[in-house]
Amino acid sequence: MKLRTLHILCANDKALKRIRKTIDKQESVIEHWERKNKESISLYLLVSDQDQQLYDDLQDIAENEKSVRLIVQSVEAALPEDFEEKRKEDEKNKVTFFDIISRAEMLEIVKKQSRLNGSYLALIFLSSIVATIALIHGNVAILIGAMVLTPLLGPNLALAFSTATANTDLSRRAIITGLVGFGATFVTACLTGLLFGKKIDEKMLSLLFDFGFESIPIAVCAGIAATILLLQGTLSSLIGVMVAVAFLPPIAMAGLTFGTDDKYNALNAILLFAVNLASFNLAAKSVLLLAGVRPHKNEDDTDYNRNMAIYIFGWIAAIALLSIGIYYKN
Repeated sequence: MKLRTLHILCANDKALKRIRKTIDKQESVIEHWERKNKESISLYLLVSDQDQQLYDDLQDIAENEKSVRLIVQSVEAALPEDFEEKRKEDEKNKVTFFDIISRAEMLEIVKKQSRLNGSYLALIFLSSIVATIALIHGNVAILIGAMVLTPLLGPNLALAFSTATANTDLSRRAIITGLVGFGATFVTACLTGLLFGKKIDEKMLSLLFDFGFESIPIAVCAGIAATILLLQGTLSSLIGVMVAVAFLPPIAMAGLTFGTDDKYNALNAILLFAVNLASFNLAAKSVLLLAGVRPHKNEDDTDYNRNMAIYIFGWIAAIALLSIGIYYKN
C-alpha cells in the first residue's frame, strides 16, 4: 500500500470548515497540517491511497466550490524509520485483496493511454508495418518488436474503466481511439501486403492460425494482468506486449491476408481478434467490479447494476457465439 499527499487550496471560509470536518471524521488521514497564504489556505494531508471515500468527499466540496483545488501526489518514502514501521504495521492489520490507487489517478492513467493524437497514430502505423513484414518473412523476433511499439492496450483498458465508472465521455474517446487504431492497423497491413506483393509466410500461417479455445483464457489472463496493474498504478510496457499478442497479430494477419486475396484466412484472423477482444474486455471489467471501482456519484444503483449486467453478459454472449466459430473452424 502506498501513501499519498493531498494538497488542498481553499479561499473560502465555508468550504474550509467543510474540508476540516471531512478530515476529522476520516481515520485514514495519518497526518495533516495547514499553511496560510496571501489569499488562501493550503491544507496538506498524508493519507492511504485506498481511502476512496475521502477522495469522493473532497471532490464533492471542490465541485461545489470554485475556490477549492485538489492536488494528489505520490509519496516515495517516509522518514523517520519508526514512522515507516508504524505504517507497515497498519498495513498488515488492514485486510485487502487488491492494492488500489484512487479512482482519479486511474482516470488520469487511462486518459493518457487512450489519447488519439499524432504519437498514437505514428506508433500504430510503425508497428503495423513492422508486424506485416514480420508475418511475410516469418520472423517472430521482429513481430515481438512490433508488439512493443503498438499502443493498443490503452483504449481497451479505458473502455473497461469508463463503463465501471459510468464515464460516457471516456467511453466515447476509448471507442473512437480503439476503432481508429484497429482500422489503421488493418489498412496499413493490407497496403503493405499489396506493396510487397507477398503472402504471409507458411510457417507463420500455421503457427498463428492453429488456434482453438485456449485463445480465450490467454486473452482473459492479459485482461486480468493489465487491470491489476492499473489498480496499482504500475502499468508497464511488458503488459502492453502481452496484450498486444491478443490484438496486433490477428489484425495485421487479417489485413495482410485480405490484401493478398486470401479471404478464408482473413476471416480466421478476424475471428481470433474478436475472441481476444471480447475475452480481454470481460476480464478487465470483472476485475474492476471485484475491486469495487464504481462511479463517484451513483444515486440510482438499480440503473448502474443493470447496465453492468448488460455489459458483462453482452461480452459473455459474444464469447459464446464466437466459440461456435472456433468449434467449426477446427
